[in-house]
Amino acid sequence: MTVHPPDPEPPPYVPQDLPTSNAAPIAGAGWYPDDSGTQRWWDGTQWGATPLDASPRPNTALLTPEGLGPPDQRSNAALAHWLGAGLLLCCGGWLGWAGPLLILLTATPEQTFVRKQATEALNFQLTMGIILIPLHVVAFFLLFVLIGYFLIPIIILIQLAGAILGIIAGVEVNRGEDYQYPICIRLVNS
Repeated sequence: MTVHPPDPEPPPYVPQDLPTSNAAPIAGAGWYPDDSGTQRWWDGTQWGATPLDASPRPNTALLTPEGLGPPDQRSNAALAHWLGAGLLLCCGGWLGWAGPLLILLTATPEQTFVRKQATEALNFQLTMGIILIPLHVVAFFLLFVLIGYFLIPIIILIQLAGAILGIIAGVEVNRGEDYQYPICIRLVNS
């Protein structure tokens, strides 16, 4: 892990001819121009390797609200994902689509972030239903010959994975980020 020095502040004085060896400290730690005139961190005994203009800075585009969902729509958008995850766990994939569909139908046309995320959650829950409902049916009929018991752990793992992805999606959307599921058949458009 790289520790970056703090942002530069004008030094009280600019030391002349700072040594480049590990000699006794002359000036306190801070940002100073080196022999070539480039601002570098001086720790009191030696120059830092990274010049000031090459040090990494936080991506301010991620910190601005332009790329984020509107704060008043985030909770409803997250609720669409969380309802889908909860119903997926409770109903085994049979009704996971109902929560996102309810949010999608109650969202106004102006709530584009809610509609987009509810559509994404609905498509994911429909995908889970397409996978899980046939597995449930096959497992039920194969229980009579004892082979169906081997499908039950697979069904449970798929349900847990879908619920975990739904929870992660809800958290990401609640932060205001646009979320897309990694595995999703997009049957419904917003």
